[in-house]
Amino acid sequence: MKFPQLPMGQRFRWRGAVYRKAGPLTAHAEYDGALAMIPRSAVIELLQDGTPADADEPGTGPRHPGAVAAALDALIGHIGRVADGLAAQDAARLRDALDEARQVFLDRVGL
Repeated sequence: MKFPQLPMGQRFRWRGAVYRKAGPLTAHAEYDGALAMIPRSAVIELLQDGTPADADEPGTGPRHPGAVAAALDALIGHIGRVADGLAAQDAARLRDALDEARQVFLDRVGL
């Protein structure tokens, strides 16, 4: 099915993510509400309201919660190693900001 064929508000999957049609060329991502431009030529998968958002095929869309948390921790660890090269005060501020950002992210994705 092509994107223009969807009624407003209809849920659909495109490129491994779930959206809800918001306009003739726009949709809101279900995972964070971000507005996305969807090409008229986009071939989408129609979803019913009861279809789970995480019912993606392997290798696409949302991942296992433990894998998401592990990837986040790896990213924060890498940035933390960058902090090692900063002045002590700046490194402490960066680490505090990372800790806060990690918690906000986990809260937002429900982990």
